[in-house]
Amino acid sequence: MMQIKPRLHVCILALAMLFINDVLSQGSGNNRVDSIKAVIQNRYAELAKAFNTRNLDTILAFRTKDFRIYGPAGDMQDYPMSIDNTRYFLTNNVPPYHIKNTILRIKVSPNNLIAIADVQQESLRKRELAGKLRDVRVLAEQTETWVLHDGKWLVQAVENIHNRKRYVDGKRVSDDPNAPYDPNAPEYVDPTELPQGVVNNNAKGAKKPDTKDSATVRFLLLQFDKMVEAFVKDDMLAVAKFYADDAIVASGRFEVKGRRDIDNYWMSLKGKGKDWKLITNSIEIIGDVALHDGISVLTHLSSGKEQVSKTRFLVVWQKGKDGIWKISKDYYAGY
Repeated sequence: MMQIKPRLHVCILALAMLFINDVLSQGSGNNRVDSIKAVIQNRYAELAKAFNTRNLDTILAFRTKDFRIYGPAGDMQDYPMSIDNTRYFLTNNVPPYHIKNTILRIKVSPNNLIAIADVQQESLRKRELAGKLRDVRVLAEQTETWVLHDGKWLVQAVENIHNRKRYVDGKRVSDDPNAPYDPNAPEYVDPTELPQGVVNNNAKGAKKPDTKDSATVRFLLLQFDKMVEAFVKDDMLAVAKFYADDAIVASGRFEVKGRRDIDNYWMSLKGKGKDWKLITNSIEIIGDVALHDGISVLTHLSSGKEQVSKTRFLVVWQKGKDGIWKISKDYYAGY
């Protein structure tokens, strides 16, 4: 066996101790996160029990006073609005609610005061729909921010709500809880789950294009594919070029018009775009005008966090004198 000099022996021992301390530190960090995850998972179980008591004050005790819900279309509910919505839920749904929240991933701040959890939520309750008490099952995924306040973990924000599915008596229905329920309607097909470029002719009000317009429909679908391709490549000016120079982009909150503003509108997403899916419900050709109805699911970064914006759009395509189709109007609203 080779003899180790005393000084070299000390160095090797010191390095070994550093390695052991590093491993112990990582283990300690994992234990810290796992411990907080277990506490918050237990808070979800307590919250589920609170809902079954139908006591509004008990439920609100799990929220901070600056509680917020950020909807998938960019809408926001503050604390007072969340109270009204919770009261509406308790009034219109029959317990027990069978609410289950499963933490999929969690991040905890170094000071152990903030935790951000990606959660899968499932609830099953009864609600009167179309004159009958029916089973309503809702699935969703969302990101929740929890903060440690006076020794208790409270939820401060809910955002990035996605993968929402709703079933009534076991049959898939629209994920919009305010949509009218028709027990005789066919099973709902979420257009966002269709392959890119597929026309959802089962959508309400959808109309199959006439054979003579099929070439134009294929061309417009191809234009959408090219827009998505440019978006994914982060070429936002290329996306903007699909709009006419005097085009309008408008929602219920704002409106932009003209080449410069539309270019700026899309350039504001430069470096932030992650993914974009455009789903066509229907295209109706009227001479040199095409009415393009569908759904947009756009994934982007906002304040460093990935957000999903799901909107319903009506795009008006206009065929110019040069024979080129451009978007003249782009109207959209939260979906």
